[in-house]
Amino acid sequence: EQPSPIRIISEPVGFEQDPDSPRSALLYVVAAISDGQLGVRWLYSRGLHRPETIRSWANGFLDQIRTLISHELP
Repeated sequence: EQPSPIRIISEPVGFEQDPDSPRSALLYVVAAISDGQLGVRWLYSRGLHRPETIRSWANGFLDQIRTLISHELP
């Protein structure tokens, strides 16, 4: 069995934005590829979104990424 091309990382990377500054969007999805691995961070206000809502969206996103990866490209 081949190793998964997706791995959840737990290393802290710091803030993308000052937590005290106003946001220009209600939700940020920050993605980057490093060392051949996709990392995705979901940034949101707990005053606007529940963590379980974001978790549900993130799981749906992950399902879609896995679907894309599972299809062979020509």
